[in-house]
Amino acid sequence: MVLQNPKFAGTSCGAIFEFDVSLKNNEPIEITVDVRGKDLSVSDDQGKPYLVFYKLGERSSVCGEYSSLENLHLIALGPGGNVTLAMRVTGQFDGNIKKYVFTAVKAGRIQNARWEIPVPPR
Repeated sequence: MVLQNPKFAGTSCGAIFEFDVSLKNNEPIEITVDVRGKDLSVSDDQGKPYLVFYKLGERSSVCGEYSSLENLHLIALGPGGNVTLAMRVTGQFDGNIKKYVFTAVKAGRIQNARWEIPVPPR
């Protein structure tokens, strides 16, 4: 699981920022990934949680293409398979926030992983 391409400027649909999460199976056999949205979250450096929406594949400016993260459930990836989740974080931006934290409590073999997303200077 890799977090990449955070974008703060020019987001749409009331998003504070967007980012992508990529999952890839490097094995020659299907693997169980069991990624559930209830085990993923975004908070700020003050511990405040945010609503997160996702869509499979590339980002889109069409708000209706995104679903609540609670609806996410990826079961398996085929041999050499990969999937990208376009993530959109909504809420009210606080200029005092220095970073956001994406947490995966459980995502397959991943346990309690945290990625920090620094807020760029304005």
